[in-house]
Amino acid sequence: MQKKVIIAALDWGLGHATRMIPIVQYFIANDWKVILASSGNAAIMWQQKFPNIEITELPAYNFNYSHNSMLVNVISQIPKIRKVIRAENALIRKLVLEHKPILIISDNRYGVYHNDVKSVFITHQLQVLPPNRLSFSTPIIRVLHEQFINKFTQIWVPDFAGENNLSGKLSHGFTSKLDVKFIGPISRFEEIKNNKELDRSKYPNILAIISGPEPSRTDLEKLLISKLRNYKGKSVILLGKPKKDSIVENDNLKIYNHLQDDEFKAELLNADLVIARSGYSTIMDLYNLKKKAVFIPTPGQTEQEYLAEKFYNDGMFYTMKQSGFDLNTAINKQIDYGGFTTSFNTISINFSIEFSKVIKDLLPY
Repeated sequence: MQKKVIIAALDWGLGHATRMIPIVQYFIANDWKVILASSGNAAIMWQQKFPNIEITELPAYNFNYSHNSMLVNVISQIPKIRKVIRAENALIRKLVLEHKPILIISDNRYGVYHNDVKSVFITHQLQVLPPNRLSFSTPIIRVLHEQFINKFTQIWVPDFAGENNLSGKLSHGFTSKLDVKFIGPISRFEEIKNNKELDRSKYPNILAIISGPEPSRTDLEKLLISKLRNYKGKSVILLGKPKKDSIVENDNLKIYNHLQDDEFKAELLNADLVIARSGYSTIMDLYNLKKKAVFIPTPGQTEQEYLAEKFYNDGMFYTMKQSGFDLNTAINKQIDYGGFTTSFNTISINFSIEFSKVIKDLLPY
């Protein structure tokens, strides 16, 4: 009998869904029946990527970013979040009755689990960081967060377990009672060892990636379009809107709503400089492709602000606040930051082999 797995992803931007692509492909390659579950643009992107796979629409969190502190936004909307968790869990119970899977994998959807099915929660953020002024509350928040995910059989962190890692204190440097497995970075782009020599001219090729939840996503889109519209070099802006298919372009600037993976990879490899949010899925893509970048963390999102600061302090990626972003400064400063090409002790893993070991450990039959 064919083994079945339910795979779900959060829809705050496309990062959670895109980083699940190699996991979906693993199960397809090993003859599992895959049932996908998500919402919004993430579900649309999955439908385009996997047109022959059933996709269940989960309730959207419809998160409201009315405050400049991510922590305040989360705390103020806990009642709504709990309601969505209950609703998606009810849908998962129906899917389990219908399909009888032996495994459920949830990327940051807290209600996608079942008491009678091995359920895995994927996150790079075992520790949710408060603003610096509230850093004393970090252990308390970690305990509260663990209460949300202790219903899962196992927690998978897409990172390395050792000192050389991508997520830093988000998932390292503390003990947890959870059953945590580090599965290595996951990216839809196959890892490469070396990239082309960077263009150090005044006008390098630029790729700007717009991502994240609203309204900050649109704020970044307007900012970068205004900056790149008058840029004398070549530039590409990717808007991250999979339900749109139009392209706007002039001689030097191309704006794509969405690109297929092979086209996106080609643009990434062609770029001398990437400008993007410091989202973790983007960081894993940059790691695999050994690309340089300038980060503009989402204002008030402590996770992105921490990651941007971490890589800045490590001399790997230049970072700028959205409110003070200047294109010429970004171009000039990024030259001194080596990215993953020179400043990181890279560790190569075969995703399929390592992931297979994790699956066999969880499902020994």
